[in-house]
Amino acid sequence: MLYSGCKSAVHIGDVAQEGETGMANTPTTTMRLDPELKDEAMKVLEPLGLNMTGAVTIFLKAVVRENGLPFDVRNKEARQ
Repeated sequence: MLYSGCKSAVHIGDVAQEGETGMANTPTTTMRLDPELKDEAMKVLEPLGLNMTGAVTIFLKAVVRENGLPFDVRNKEARQ
């Protein structure tokens, strides 16, 4: 389901300050999400020990590995 009228933005990643280690040179990405979708997703992710950054990273690595979406995407007619 696509959500319209999103009023929430999620910032993915951290920008390290000069001299910091770890996430240096990691770009920050902003996504617009429906607030309810974000809250529901976090309720699923937190018990798994994941935050939004970790979940998006896992998803994007799967996209690269599969050379496409890691699941089928079909319209309503194709599902019936």
